[in-house]
Amino acid sequence: FPESLIRDATNFKVKELTIDYTLPASITSKLKVENVVVGFVARNIFQWNAADKYVDPESAFEGIGVNQGIVGKALPSIASYGFKVSFDF
Repeated sequence: FPESLIRDATNFKVKELTIDYTLPASITSKLKVENVVVGFVARNIFQWNAADKYVDPESAFEGIGVNQGIVGKALPSIASYGFKVSFDF
């Protein structure tokens, strides 16, 4: 019976993806700022595992120090997206 509950633990997850672009100095000098960087940040955008696509092994354990390796009460990771802008005066 316990062997029927064993699943493949192979997991692949893209936890964070960041794409930044630094504006050229020819554009930023007109604005009297330096090092202008615009970017896009995405977290938890993709996850694949061999057993079940809705199980996140990082948040799936029941209790701390108890039942390690037993998946239960796990929700999929929440994806988040954002933009960023940074610059120097």
